Amino acid sequence: MLPVSAAQQGEFSFEDIHYCFQIPTIKSRAKFQKILASEGVFYPPDSELIRCLEKAVQEIVADDQKSELLAILELVEATGIAEVKEKDPELFADYTSMIEQLLPYSPAYARLIAERRYFFEMYPIIAIELFLLSSSGFEVKRVAGRITDDSLQQLPLSHVEPLGWHIAAHLSLSAETKKNSALPSPSQAGPERTNTEPSAEIPDGKSLESISQTTLKNL
Repeated sequence: MLPVSAAQQGEFSFEDIHYCFQIPTIKSRAKFQKILASEGVFYPPDSELIRCLEKAVQEIVADDQKSELLAILELVEATGIAEVKEKDPELFADYTSMIEQLLPYSPAYARLIAERRYFFEMYPIIAIELFLLSSSGFEVKRVAGRITDDSLQQLPLSHVEPLGWHIAAHLSLSAETKKNSALPSPSQAGPERTNTEPSAEIPDGKSLESISQTTLKNL
């Protein structure tokens, strides 16, 4: 459950460097979402990707093959990409093969994938900028509620993802808070990705910390 006051702090250690960060409050969580929007960081849902692929099928695929490919897309969308990957490898292979063939003919699809990549790269960075308080490895300077660019540049690159997603894990609302709050579910903390694109489902809590650079490369 998110705290109301800004008094609570969290700790995180990685490769012998210790970090202290502010536990997000309901108010700072809202500010975080506002910053995401202002930076153009958003997570296109699976449905938008499917629409792009359907359009490409209609435009470039021979008439006698369209129905089969559209049926695959319909089934993938209805089931969910992550679940298809886990439970139906054959369908998932057909889906990924279709993407490889259609991608050169769908700039719109490529743009959505680029937006997802941008989301995964920027989300932990903004979490660090807004909530990091101190580090045992370098001086953290804050101006107007965010750490400075100079401070961010001192952060080891290998620490950005583990630290950022660890902080982001604290942005999730508890079920009770969600029920009693007017706040919408955020583009929350890091969707779990498949080899081609992530699921529209966005997990809560510690699952966010499992996202790695290797996963990003597999997007």
